[in-house]
Amino acid sequence: MNIKEKISIDINVQISLIDEAINNAHKHIKKFHIRKRKGGYRVICQPSAKLKTIQYWVIRNICNYLPVDKAAYAYRDGVSILDNAFFHTQNKYFLKIDLKDFFPSISFDDFIEIVRGWYKKINLYGNLIEIQRAY
Repeated sequence: MNIKEKISIDINVQISLIDEAINNAHKHIKKFHIRKRKGGYRVICQPSAKLKTIQYWVIRNICNYLPVDKAAYAYRDGVSILDNAFFHTQNKYFLKIDLKDFFPSISFDDFIEIVRGWYKKINLYGNLIEIQRAY
């Protein structure tokens, strides 16, 4: 079973709808701008409900099982910005940066390579397997 088939079964939709959502993802995203406190605008990309459903499946069934470096604090359940700040309380200097256009710089190919590497070792059920083309 490949990933699209597994998503189709788990969320109870036809695989053709999964294909359509993935192949036309750019059409299922609403873009708008919000003002930044210090001037300028931030672009917000809001996925449609259909695309968001698939994204949540990917988060729950793939991203939550990818390894995370112990030094990473962002986007982890149960870890807050205060945890990160506490880790640095004894440091003399603290560098705070905002990477411009970070999320738009991540391509599907970047993501799929990480997933393929993970999938070589663990299938969707958590068992060790040999790689089978799942995409």
